[in-house]
Amino acid sequence: MATLSGSRPPIIIESSVERLMDDDMHRIRDLVVRCALEVAHAEGVQIERLSVRKLNCLEEDWSKVIFEAHITASDEAAFAYWEAFDAAVWEGRHTLPISSLAALEERATVFVRW
Repeated sequence: MATLSGSRPPIIIESSVERLMDDDMHRIRDLVVRCALEVAHAEGVQIERLSVRKLNCLEEDWSKVIFEAHITASDEAAFAYWEAFDAAVWEGRHTLPISSLAALEERATVFVRW
């Protein structure tokens, strides 16, 4: 399990997803982190950590990379944050190269836990 930190909340990348973190996923991670932080500041929400994990659906034979913000907030504030966070990532997707955009749409999603 890798952990990246600095002046931002820790980013924890589970070992099961590390091999999936190609250039496209690194670009997506950077976009997600930027959006998570900007929206948290705008919404007045505190991010405890950001995590990256893999979600498998064995029945339908697919997997996705889940970029997850762990926040401290009331239910109402958390839902507002999640909506704004998702919208910011969706809007920011235009800054990604075509291959990263395809990876975001097909292999990644954002999630919020509180």
